[in-house]
Order: sequence, then structure tokens, then C-alpha cells
Amino acid sequence: MNVRLKIPPSRLGFSKVAVAISLLTACSPTPTSPVTAADRNGLPSVMPDPLEPINRGIWAVNRGILVGALQPAGRAYRTVVQPPVRNSIANFTRNATYPGRLINHALQGRWQGAGDESLRFLTTTTVGMA
Repeated sequence: MNVRLKIPPSRLGFSKVAVAISLLTACSPTPTSPVTAADRNGLPSVMPDPLEPINRGIWAVNRGILVGALQPAGRAYRTVVQPPVRNSIANFTRNATYPGRLINHALQGRWQGAGDESLRFLTTTTVGMA
């Protein structure tokens, strides 16, 4: 099926072009044999995992630590420590990780982000100390 758009794609929004393409491909003929997601990815439909028992054991340990220790500790922390103190702790940890975020922005060439991070760091450090 040959369909011509009267409006150039550059004038349409990306989402409108995506919708138009998906509608056009939905009208294409379907294959005669059913195709599964595994076939489309080039993987077999069933892939044995020899490490599955170990993975399940590690998942159970991690889940036990999360439910048995970390979640109760988090609830106790929120109950005992008042919101202003929690906010101060969050600001301190954000300031402590500033160098890594600055380097990340700089290496990606996101100078606006690096400037925003620096301004935020200077503001919270000077106001926080006061």
C-alpha cells in the first residue's frame, strides 16, 4: 500500500509520525505462521538456565534482607528522625556526591547541567553553613 502524507513529517510532531507509521504497518498483511516474541529476537522459545537455582537462592536472601531488615530500619528512621533533620542529611549527602555529578555532566558535554549542579552546590553549601 503506497500512502503519501500531504504534510511533511518535519511539520508533524514526532508522536504523530510514529502513530501514522504504526497505523500503516498495522494494515500490512500478517504472516501465515504465528511468530512469537522469542522468534523475533532470534532466541529459542525456551532457554534453560543452569544457574537458576543459585539465582533463586540469592533472590530469596536479598528479599529477606530487604523485608526483614532494611524496610523496618527505614520505617524506624522516618519515625525517629524529624523531617528537617532528614532534609539536612539528604542535602549533605547530595553535596558529598557533587564532584561525581559534575564530572559526569562535563564528560557528557552537558555544560548547562554542570553549571546547574555547581550553582546548587554553592547555594546549599553557603546557605547550609549559615
